[in-house]
Amino acid sequence: KPLSLTVSASFKLQLKELMDIINNTQPHWVRCIKSHSAKKPNMLHGQEVIGQLRSSGVLETIKMRHEGYAIRIPLERFYNTFSIILKKKPSGSLNDKCKAILEQQKFTPEMGQIGKTKFFGRVEPYRKLVEERKKALKAHVLVLTKFARMRLGFKKVDAILWEVNREERERQEAERRRKEEAERKKREEEERIRKEEEERKRKEEEARLKREEEEKRRREEAERKRKEEEQRR
Repeated sequence: KPLSLTVSASFKLQLKELMDIINNTQPHWVRCIKSHSAKKPNMLHGQEVIGQLRSSGVLETIKMRHEGYAIRIPLERFYNTFSIILKKKPSGSLNDKCKAILEQQKFTPEMGQIGKTKFFGRVEPYRKLVEERKKALKAHVLVLTKFARMRLGFKKVDAILWEVNREERERQEAERRRKEEAERKKREEEERIRKEEEERKRKEEEARLKREEEEKRRREEAERKRKEEEQRR
């Protein structure tokens, strides 16, 4: 018959299982702040909340973070975010590139430093760094806007030139057609004159041949009459 666990043995076993679960997890502690003690909705008692924050050490923690390096950013993200403010791209390792950003902004060790994997900085200097980034972004946006407007201007000029060239092409086409029409009429007129000249010459030739034929008939008739006259004699 198996032995049953005693109360203390069962408690030890449950405690061991609980510790195993806690050791295998990453617990996060949450501080709950009561907005007031009246247990009513939509109420906030400022002094009571401040007292809880002070007694729980939250305000002291915030003060310590502000007095220390409250801003902590991985170097890669820091460089990708603020490299835009650099006047020229530095060479070297990622650590050196991040240090170049701080040197350009004249950061002192008290304002911020570059660690092995992160940037550590105070709040106010970091805010100035963010403002410098905004100014650099604005400058880049202005440059891009200028190029965009210039491109749009070129497109408008191209459209105007195309319209002007279209009118010029239409004028040249009309001029070409006019010249072709004049040339065609000239050829037709020359062809008409040539045909009229040929017709005139043909008629003159026919008239000449007709006169010659009549002259020949007259001579033949005169010759016939002469011969008949001679025969009668």
